Amino acid sequence: MKKYILCSILLIFSIYPLCSQIGINTESPEGALHLKSPLLPAGNKGVLVDGDGNNGISIAIGNTGHPSASVSLGANNKAFMPNSVALADARGNAAGNPIKNPVDGMVVYNTARAGVVPDNVIPGLYVFNAGQNRWMYCITGSAGSKDVRLYTIDNQLTLPTTGAYNTTNGTNGYATLNLVSAGSPATPANYIEIRSNAAYAMMLTLSGSISPVSSFQRMVIYVAAVLLKNDGTVDRILDIAEINPVAFPQGSRNSGVTYPLTLGFDAQRGDRISIHIASYSGATWTLLSGETSIIFFKI
Repeated sequence: MKKYILCSILLIFSIYPLCSQIGINTESPEGALHLKSPLLPAGNKGVLVDGDGNNGISIAIGNTGHPSASVSLGANNKAFMPNSVALADARGNAAGNPIKNPVDGMVVYNTARAGVVPDNVIPGLYVFNAGQNRWMYCITGSAGSKDVRLYTIDNQLTLPTTGAYNTTNGTNGYATLNLVSAGSPATPANYIEIRSNAAYAMMLTLSGSISPVSSFQRMVIYVAAVLLKNDGTVDRILDIAEINPVAFPQGSRNSGVTYPLTLGFDAQRGDRISIHIASYSGATWTLLSGETSIIFFKI
């Protein structure tokens, strides 16, 4: 009986080292747990789970893990994709947020445009800050960047005529400048999206042709920078200017008019700023896409 017990103990200890590493689809596991698909090339290690030498667990995918990382990704042709969620508000305890009781350092990709300034959220990467109980938007670019952007209008635009300087939202009867980034194949948009809280300015060079006139006329033009709501309607005017370009008689000046002006305002991250324009009276002015431009920058 004693001999039987002794043999059983020796057998257990002889098997234990063989079971300290488990390999699936590999005969030579390189960690406590090594999973490898038979379809992977020889250089791809699959998934390795092992101790990190620091009383923790290390997981490596595709390559050997780094000892200071809990998870190491080794692919050179794939990206890390965090969970996509639709945040309702930047505040961690806001009603409707899908993540309950978030903790410091959680990372998500938000897909929603929701909430009210200053707690609004826009699509992008967010990290949770428990000290502020907020989802913090990961801003691209340096904090000191002037965020300079150059636009032109997508198509020529004949200004509408309105007899009202101001209405309920300030721009009823106005036309919207449809913008496209200069040198970019991007789809035109009727707004500029703000990337960070700051003061901004836009320098407009309005240039185009005028209708035939028999004598000098001073046109009355209103140009407004407006804040859009989430549904695309106008929230309020941020800045507005009245300009008075001179329409020259045909033949005296190639029937063209160019006028520069600058608008300025404070804006919050995620705001959508649109440019609305109208003529109060006078000659008809048609802005040209190859000549009208907007330089937008953070002050």
